[in-house]
Amino acid sequence: MAIVNRNLDATQQMDVYNCTIPTTAAGASVMVNLAMMPYAGTLKAFTVHALGVSGAVVGSLAISRFVAGAGLTTIIVAGASLALVNVGTSGPQAFTLPASSSTLAQVAQGDVVSMLVLAGNNILASQVCLVVKALQDIKSPLGLTS
Repeated sequence: MAIVNRNLDATQQMDVYNCTIPTTAAGASVMVNLAMMPYAGTLKAFTVHALGVSGAVVGSLAISRFVAGAGLTTIIVAGASLALVNVGTSGPQAFTLPASSSTLAQVAQGDVVSMLVLAGNNILASQVCLVVKALQDIKSPLGLTS
């Protein structure tokens, strides 16, 4: 059935990516790839459900992007760092993201959104949720049109 009305509701324009962050060893840092963006969009929300945190564990949101002439570029999203605490202490934690108009909140097709976990001690497997709003109602994931 064809889509007659091309204007999607605001909630229909958003995609949710749920990912698991593996256990990190004491003192180890890890970059966890959460999702490859199939089309351009805007980061809207990012929450963490952290388990088994001991010590000072900090999470940061990063975007890896291929730039012609420069190669792979990793952008640490400004302001999107969080000292992680156990979900039993404070519930799921939400990162503060830049305003939607900021270029740091924009993702392009092919970007990989990651979470950099700087582990002072360790963290057990945790769940993260990333919400991305598509820039257009009509999308072509990874350039595919049919």
